[in-house]
Amino acid sequence: MKWPEREGFRFLVAGALNTAIGYGLYLLLNLAFDYRVAYTLSYLLGIVLSFVLNSRYVFRQPIRWKRILVYPVVYVLQYGLGLLFVWVFVGLLHQPEALAPIAAVAVSLPLTYFASRHILSAKPHAPAQH
Repeated sequence: MKWPEREGFRFLVAGALNTAIGYGLYLLLNLAFDYRVAYTLSYLLGIVLSFVLNSRYVFRQPIRWKRILVYPVVYVLQYGLGLLFVWVFVGLLHQPEALAPIAAVAVSLPLTYFASRHILSAKPHAPAQH
């Protein structure tokens, strides 16, 4: 199987695209809004874009809008694991603070991939037969 056909590769491409678009949106929104508002709006739009990219491009699933209510759980898990890892990396291992977020992404990326796949690839429940 060639790289572009692999789900993991598509996940990395979608993540890079989402990051670039999210950053561009942040810069654009920051022209009109306070940086906190710009960050929040670009982050929320990034979740929606990630949902669409991961549904259609990465996992090749139809868009099921009910799942967007569950999908942000991926980001809560990623944040929690990342924060824990940053604390361990800096607070316990005494590593440089500047490298901590990069290391946290590397650690949380597999969780993000598998959680996204679980949420987006799960089969919807069939209606009960009477």
